[in-house]
Amino acid sequence: MIQFFASAIVGLGCFAISFWVPKSGIIALTSLHTGAILLLTSGAALHLIGPNPIAFGLFLGSGWSLLNQLVDEAFSEQGSFSHHQTG
Repeated sequence: MIQFFASAIVGLGCFAISFWVPKSGIIALTSLHTGAILLLTSGAALHLIGPNPIAFGLFLGSGWSLLNQLVDEAFSEQGSFSHHQTG
């Protein structure tokens, strides 16, 4: 039970830090940098401490976000049709 609470606290702390660091301006990180850092640290946590639901969720979520951002950058077209454009 203690491990669950420790994992929940660490997970919430990582979640809060992932929003605070890019907006604070302490370190100039883009969302790609933040996603890559979260992916690597959660992967390292999974490797070091073994199966952990919080680390696995962080690994899965940051990897998915990173994949979406990379695909958006790879296939973005200037002046393409958008539902937000009028005319």
